[in-house]
Parts: sequence; C-alpha cells; structure tokens
Amino acid sequence: MTELIGLLGRIVENVFVRLPSAVIGRKYPPKRVAEDFFIELGSPRGVQITLQGSDSRVTLYLRAINLSPIWVETEHFDFSVSVGQQQLYSGQVIKRRRVDGFTAFPEFGYGHRGWGTDHLYFDLPVDSGRATSVKDHIPQWHGPFEVQLRIQVYGRCKTGPIERTDISFDLPSGATGLGTN
Repeated sequence: MTELIGLLGRIVENVFVRLPSAVIGRKYPPKRVAEDFFIELGSPRGVQITLQGSDSRVTLYLRAINLSPIWVETEHFDFSVSVGQQQLYSGQVIKRRRVDGFTAFPEFGYGHRGWGTDHLYFDLPVDSGRATSVKDHIPQWHGPFEVQLRIQVYGRCKTGPIERTDISFDLPSGATGLGTN
C-alpha cells in the first residue's frame, strides 16, 4: 500500500514537473505546502531522555509526513526540550532530508521492515549542569510531570521556502524513558 501511494505521488509529481512553475506556484504556494507537511514521533517511545552527568542526552526518532503532491526538503530543525517547565535543551540541527509528495520519511513499516534504512534520528547532547539541575528537582515534584518538546522545521519545496513553527508534544515523563541514574 505504501509503495502504491509513493508511486502515485511520483506520477503526480511528474505531471507537475511538466506544468509551468507559475501555475504550480499559484495552486500550491509554499504556505499551503507547509500546512500539509507534518512531523510526528516515529514510535511511541520516539523521545528518550537520559540524565547522567556528562553523558546526558535527548534522543528523538521522528517521522516526516508530506500530504502535498510537491516534494519538501528539510534544511534545519530547531528543538526545545523542557522537563517540568525547566529548559533542558535548546538548539538547532542542520539536517537535509527530501520527502517526496504523498509520502512519509521514514516509510511506515511493520515487523523488521525498514531496519538498516535511513531514519530521521537526532541525538542531542545536554549540558551536564542543566541535566543535574533537572535531576535534582525531580524528587521535589510531587506527582507526575510532563516533558515538553517543541520543534520548528525550516526548508524548501518546489515553489519556495517553507517553515513549520507550530509543532509541539506534551508527553508524560514515563513515556520518555526518563532515566535519572
């Protein structure tokens, strides 16, 4: 099914390649293409946080979904990760990935399909001082707390530059595998 959708997307894109750019630009302006481009967690445990001094890190496994008939190429991502409203990581990662029209990257798969293929994976090092501060505050919080992930994606499509600045996830701390060892 995924291959069929991908083939359909490539056929539609080839039709658009032959049309004048002005017509495509009017029908699919960059803002409209950006509204049909999504970033989702690649798995239920797509965010993992480890707080272990200098080895502290946030790992993200994401999936880009393009519901537009026009390709989108990501150029860089801005990430902000907070634990219990305390800033843990904020930074920019340059990563170019092209997502064809009507497809997802990486593809949706079942079982072992997709192993060994390229993924949208980020390993973000966390400052040990911030990690220690968050780790020290966790016992003081009585009850559950959330992890906030904010993502901004910048890139381009066939008709111009795009940006998505409204991507956010609020996750319970247990879903992030928050390790405080």
